Amino acid sequence: MNTCQTITRCYADIKCEESQEQKICSDQKCEKLYFANQNISSCIGSFYDIVYHGNVSCVKELDYFSKNMKIRSEAYTSGKSCLMDIAKKNCMTSAIEYLNSNYERFLEIMTTPSDDRKCESLHDELMTMQCEPRLRDMFGDFTFTKIEIMQGHNVEIKVPEKCESWKQCMIDYSNYNATMLDSLDEACEILNRYIRTTTFDSCFAEISTNVDVTKYECIHYTPSNNSTPSMEFLNDMNCVKTVMKGECDPWALNDFDIGWYKLERERRIRG
Repeated sequence: MNTCQTITRCYADIKCEESQEQKICSDQKCEKLYFANQNISSCIGSFYDIVYHGNVSCVKELDYFSKNMKIRSEAYTSGKSCLMDIAKKNCMTSAIEYLNSNYERFLEIMTTPSDDRKCESLHDELMTMQCEPRLRDMFGDFTFTKIEIMQGHNVEIKVPEKCESWKQCMIDYSNYNATMLDSLDEACEILNRYIRTTTFDSCFAEISTNVDVTKYECIHYTPSNNSTPSMEFLNDMNCVKTVMKGECDPWALNDFDIGWYKLERERRIRG
């Protein structure tokens, strides 16, 4: 008997309500641990990637990602052969053996929400994993867009909408709370700001119009009802560099000296 089974049996032998609740949580933790150790979770992650990108024709015919558990059950039931074919090509032997031997239990996990909200179930974990392909897609687009902008190419910026798509996925499929939602909003805002401020020019434009002046000691600002922050700091190279470090993508500072020299030259030309 392994440690998980020992703990679960211990809780099962104690008949009080609290102990029985702990048994439920222990069962769920043990099953999650088993899925991780047997490479089943990573196998499902690979399957999710293929479903998200539609790389295999059979995944396009069924709604494996449905929030409706009846539709989801139909997908995993009638689409079992599709999933198994993909698993055989993308998963470890231990995961394939589990799916071959325990598909009914797997189907139950994938399509039965947990009634107990005191601990996160394996179902909850696997549902949330559906958002990971969106997250990877977003960061891939973020990296590509940064490189294109740095090379001076015009490129359609899709990061904000992809970030919103990922955030909505997390809201739809995970047990999110207000704190988590704030974190998602903050993450999207940081990515959006970084993608807007990849170069010296874009960063300078950003801090010229959108900066919290109270964050930086080098920006002289006396608050009053009618006052607006002075933009004099934009003439101070050291202050601009400090603000850029706090507000922009680090790439924007790679050629700071060159960017500042060009800016000063343009200012002199304009008189």
